[in-house]
Amino acid sequence: MQCLLLDLKALPGSPLLTLPGEKVNGVVCLQLNLIQKLCPQAKGQAADFPVCQAEDFQIVPGSRMTVNVNLDNVVDFTAFQTDINVSEGLSIHHAGQDDAFTPSDTRLSTSHIIDSYLHETDAFRVIGYSSENTPIAGSEGTLFTFDIVADDDFIGPGAITLSRTLCSTAEGEEFRLADAVCTIKKALRGDVNGDGVVNVADINAVVNIILGGHASAEVLKRADVNGDGNITISDINVLISLILS
Repeated sequence: MQCLLLDLKALPGSPLLTLPGEKVNGVVCLQLNLIQKLCPQAKGQAADFPVCQAEDFQIVPGSRMTVNVNLDNVVDFTAFQTDINVSEGLSIHHAGQDDAFTPSDTRLSTSHIIDSYLHETDAFRVIGYSSENTPIAGSEGTLFTFDIVADDDFIGPGAITLSRTLCSTAEGEEFRLADAVCTIKKALRGDVNGDGVVNVADINAVVNIILGGHASAEVLKRADVNGDGNITISDINVLISLILS
């Protein structure tokens, strides 16, 4: 399974920051940095600056990614909400609406509850809160996860949008984060070395990994051609089939 990382960064009271997008676990992984400057005279209102920093990433049609929604904070938040919208060709995987989003067991306590519903804007509104007003643990890391699926005929580009993101303290002080949009393009399955074609060079790259050779996180993710989480001769077989097809 592939990984998609979304980062929400709330830095109230600090100068406006801009951080570069970062690849995580390979080319198909995404980082969105939502960085807010809180206006001291207008609490809860986001400063009027372009603060979204993100690179374009790729997804293989028919594949499924786990999305980690992270929050970096210097305030003891107890609750949050955000709207998640995906464009045509992408969908949020869920057997039922209530189980689409999984809370983190490292940052959220047993008193934290995550609810969601399909908003009239066709976005999933996700709400996390504590029945005991327990603060979110730590100052960084995952709040919740969800899976996203690309249709078999996905041609891209597509987009994932996080909007109307709010965080709140036990005292009811509200912090608004800027919206973010990132473009997702179609990836070429089997292009292990990232040169835009699938050929014997990609087979050699997988063989090198199986035999213990060093490879970047990006190459390791691409080398898992069959998506089972392991890099083995099965991936070589799939590559051969792709080349011969």
